[in-house]
Amino acid sequence: MEIKQGRNTKIRRGIQVSQKRYYEVDILYAIGTFLVVLGHSHSSNWENFQGTILVKIIDVIYAFHMPLFFFIAGFLFWNSNKLFKIGYKKWIKEKTIKLLTPYIILTVIGGIPKYYVENGSLAGIGTAMVRSLVFPRMNIWGHFWFILVLLEIYIIFGVICLKIKEAKKRLIISLLIASLGWLLPLNTMLLGLEDIHNMVIYFVMGMIFCYFHLEQRNEKVFFRILIMLLTLMIANVLMNYCEYNSRCVKMFEAVCWIGACWEVAFLIRKSKLATWISNHNFTIYIYSWLFQSVFMLFCDRMGVIWYLETMIMFLAGILGPVCIIEIYERTPKLQCKIVKLIIGEK
Repeated sequence: MEIKQGRNTKIRRGIQVSQKRYYEVDILYAIGTFLVVLGHSHSSNWENFQGTILVKIIDVIYAFHMPLFFFIAGFLFWNSNKLFKIGYKKWIKEKTIKLLTPYIILTVIGGIPKYYVENGSLAGIGTAMVRSLVFPRMNIWGHFWFILVLLEIYIIFGVICLKIKEAKKRLIISLLIASLGWLLPLNTMLLGLEDIHNMVIYFVMGMIFCYFHLEQRNEKVFFRILIMLLTLMIANVLMNYCEYNSRCVKMFEAVCWIGACWEVAFLIRKSKLATWISNHNFTIYIYSWLFQSVFMLFCDRMGVIWYLETMIMFLAGILGPVCIIEIYERTPKLQCKIVKLIIGEK
């Protein structure tokens, strides 16, 4: 998402001090971005590809792709010392402007024409826009739900980190709150509360992993490959042989996939492409579906076979946002604060 990478962290009196970039996180962002785009690359009519390998691929992707992003967010949240440097008010103000600007503006730009087409007039448009914003899953851009959820998680854990100075105590309190949030039944979509209920635990897992990862790193490649294969095997067993409706099973499966992705990232370590994607992941994420939906409508109308439609939509979801980024970077007149915020650039 929009989180900028921090640096390697030392703990001094419970406060993080940045030192170097984690290239493993760049790889994780690249993996997550490709998975999101691929997960959206299919026909609106599921009968067109029912019984194909694409269904299995989508099942695997949706098992962990958003938990992965919240895990990364938690990792970088713990790794960053910006909250302590600039203070909570300025920090959360920056996060709010960064996240809500594209959320609100793109909702209005996309929502007004859609509402007019569906209703034949703009009567009641104000109420409809407010509903789209406070019920993010009902937004015209349904995948925008993560924006509001991530901001609310930042608000909560920013306060915790500011009030509790000792690192271990801060982690324990964060884990207790996340566990309570995960266990309590929240079935309302208002303000994305149900999604907070589902995702907050992964955010805190990222914080905890960052803390312990800074203390000890195992550099043995064979050991890392062994861990990767083991986590993949466990994830496969959970998906195929356990009661998948269980939230605990889903969580453990997501954790296994995230663990496997981390080991892959550690083995790759550094990639210019992954670093570029990491720097632009928020833009790619929020604009990919805009291009994919256009090509989906075209392919569905033309009766394009499922695997070709998937390839076309995947390419559209990657290349479309890349074009936006390139146009922005090559056009100095566009490089103002409001445009930068709307397209999600860092």
